[in-house]
Parts: sequence; structure tokens; C-alpha cells
Amino acid sequence: MWEGPPASGTGVELAVPVRAGGSVLGVIEVRCERARERELDWVTALADVASLLALFLKRQHAEADLQRFARYDSLTGLPNRSFFLDTLERTLSRAGRQRTRSALVFLDLDGFKAVNDELGHATGDETLRGVGELLLKHSRGINVICRYGGDEFAVLLVETPKAGAQIYAGRIRHVLEHHIFPHGRRISASFGVATLPEDVGAAAEDLLRAADEALYAAKRAGRNCVSAHESVAATAGAASPALPEILGASDGPSAWLPHALPDAGPALEALVGARSTMRDEAGVVVLSGRADVRAARSTS
Repeated sequence: MWEGPPASGTGVELAVPVRAGGSVLGVIEVRCERARERELDWVTALADVASLLALFLKRQHAEADLQRFARYDSLTGLPNRSFFLDTLERTLSRAGRQRTRSALVFLDLDGFKAVNDELGHATGDETLRGVGELLLKHSRGINVICRYGGDEFAVLLVETPKAGAQIYAGRIRHVLEHHIFPHGRRISASFGVATLPEDVGAAAEDLLRAADEALYAAKRAGRNCVSAHESVAATAGAASPALPEILGASDGPSAWLPHALPDAGPALEALVGARSTMRDEAGVVVLSGRADVRAARSTS
């Protein structure tokens, strides 16, 4: 507690620290217009107020920590799986009402076990944090990025069509492949992309399953590539344009590689945060329903 003349040079100023757990959380200051004899009861009451305030603030901080631990991954600081799934449910519900598109991207690091085994788990943790930072750096602020579990991440692309989701996944694939981590190695990733309403209905579990199937197909296709899932209805019917028409390609899946994408204009560039003309060698595998998923799984 400190007592002395206030900055104005008149009256008395009293400062009582608000302490909790050995830390000073704040200070209560009282200033009197006129100097007067200090009253012990008044000073004691002020100290009691500071103690009660410290208890309240400590509890508030503890509750905030619990909320953060319940929603965010302690290693990367990204939303955890539980929080992500809640957000996905709300986002898809809103998208259904507003008739907007959403996309889900799963990415799984290739060969991450070797990093843990050869360089240690501390280096593996550092790698996961680095991947999270790269995802945040190269994604729009409205997108939701999550550490889904282990070395798998998920990205919810809000108001993004299939073409934009594939471009985004291809760009992140390129960034990861060419990034040198502090341990001196590069690490690639496999990507699975699914979109609503092109691939599945409004159910979150359907979108999750479609993206997971696409990711598995990317792994089976050789890793370090982007696999996009298409529903049978979208490819068989004419209700919506096929992906080659959207991207301006007409020569089959080989023409859908990012290096062959036409420039879709500034609107798509603003949507995904990158130009739509990608000149790297990323591959895009397009699946048409579960039959193609099974075919992809049967090939190694």
C-alpha cells in the first residue's frame, strides 16, 4: 500500500495493489480533494475490497483458461476437434438457410512419423506448430483452421465453391512442399477436398466422410497431392456444371492440374486469397462417388 500526495500536489492519494497468487493484477487508487487525517477503518475496508477483487479476477482468469483449453489445441493454439465440429455444424446450418457453398479440406502430413522417430518428439511438436502457422498465414481470416488430431489438420472454407477449394488446397500443398522447417527438412502433405452442396447434402457427417475418403484416396494415389470428391449425382446429372466446365478444361482429369487452370479472374482470386493460375506441379485427383474411392483404395 502506498500513500502520498497526488500528482496535483493537493490532498492525499492512496494506492492498494490487487494481488493474487503472488502476482499484481491491478491497483486500486483513491484520491481525496482535500488532505485529511487518515482513517484506519477506511484504509482497512479498501484493502478488503482489493482482496475480494483479486479473488474475482483470479476466478475469471481460471474460467477463461478452462474455456481456452476446452476449445483450442494446447500445442498449436488452433481450434481443437470438438470446437471445430461445433463450428462446422453451425456453419453448414447457416449455409443451408442462406443457400451458400462451403468446403472442407483435410490434410495429413506425409512421413511425419519419421520426423518423430529420427529427430524426436520435441522436433515433431515444433513441426506441427510450424504447419499451423503456415495455414494461418496463407488462409483467409474467416476460414476455420483446426488441428483435427495427430498430424491431421482440417480447414473449413466458408462461402467457397469446389474450384476455389481445390485451388486453395493446391496452394497450401505447394507452400508446405517448399517450406524448410527449422530442423532443416521439408515435409509434404496429402489433401482431401469435399464441398457442399456439390458433393453431399447438408449433414456435417456426410461432408466429413466425403473429405476423409478423398484424403485416403490422395494417400493411395502417391501422397503429396490433392484429391477432390464429387458426388454421383453431380457428375451424372446436368443440374450443375461439371468441374471441367468450371475450370475451362475439356481433356479429362489430366487437364485439371493446377498448372493448367485458366485465370478465373479477380473474384476467385479474392475468394481464395491467391491467384487461380498456379504454375506448380501439384496433382488433383477427382473422385466420382464411392465407386472411385474404392478404385483408388485398390491401387497403390
